[in-house]
Amino acid sequence: MRLRTRTHPALKWLKGKRARLAGVHSRIEEKVDEIAVRIGALQARVEKLRRRQDEYLAGMADLDEELSAMDATIKGCGLMPDPAQIAKIKEWAGRYGKRGDLKNAILQIIRERSPGAISTTELYGLLVKRFCLKHTTYAERQRWRTSTLGKRLSEMRQAGVIERVSGPMLSGHVALYWRWKEESFPSMAELRQEDERDREDLTDPANQGDANGAADA
Repeated sequence: MRLRTRTHPALKWLKGKRARLAGVHSRIEEKVDEIAVRIGALQARVEKLRRRQDEYLAGMADLDEELSAMDATIKGCGLMPDPAQIAKIKEWAGRYGKRGDLKNAILQIIRERSPGAISTTELYGLLVKRFCLKHTTYAERQRWRTSTLGKRLSEMRQAGVIERVSGPMLSGHVALYWRWKEESFPSMAELRQEDERDREDLTDPANQGDANGAADA
């Protein structure tokens, strides 16, 4: 008959403590690797934006030369003393201000509501007020909510910026709500709290039998 040797209590505690710390370390290492991947993706995007910015700056330089030549011609002909007073003509003449203003407004409203959510109906009402939209018929309202607002929300959801959540039933239909999607990584304090909860479980008398049996085996 082989005699079982009992593990010294101090060694048992040290082994358990080290195992828990190693587990926390492993989880932190995984998060560090995940964040490093995200940083790499962001750096690639930054480089792409910088190249685009350089292209725009080069285009502006060419336009500056053309504008200077045009101003010199206008002044030389005595047609106008200050050509800079000529009103600018912008190619983008959307209904919602500058290009991207509608998208930015939607993102701002949803983010301001975070961590709560906002329904499509309420979001629509806020956008109507902000941009002074005139939808006189039900068909116009539904068409704008579906083709314009719905399209923007779908694009933002696919991009991972917002998420869709189901709300209470309204008029027999499930109301759709939209919420800002935060990237959540557990903090060191949260990981430590999990370690403390694990320690409490191990010191619970109800679990001592199973723990000792596993350590003695």
